[in-house]
Amino acid sequence: MSQASEHWLVNHRVDAVLPGYLMVGSKVGANALHDLSADLLAPLGPILATIQQEIERLLRPKRVYIGRNGIRRDIRSISL
Repeated sequence: MSQASEHWLVNHRVDAVLPGYLMVGSKVGANALHDLSADLLAPLGPILATIQQEIERLLRPKRVYIGRNGIRRDIRSISL
């Protein structure tokens, strides 16, 4: 699975143990959300809300966790 918007890319993490593990990445290189412009950040909330809704609809989990992971500077993704 791979979906994109103008500024964001959503991919299924194929090596994840749990179903529904998605990566949301900025198409612009940045190590922190605060490094991105307001125009780039504006669509992120609606994208995350849509992803959460679809995960709940398809998998019916007890909880959906949204968090930011990434230790290396070249990793710029948010794990869902």
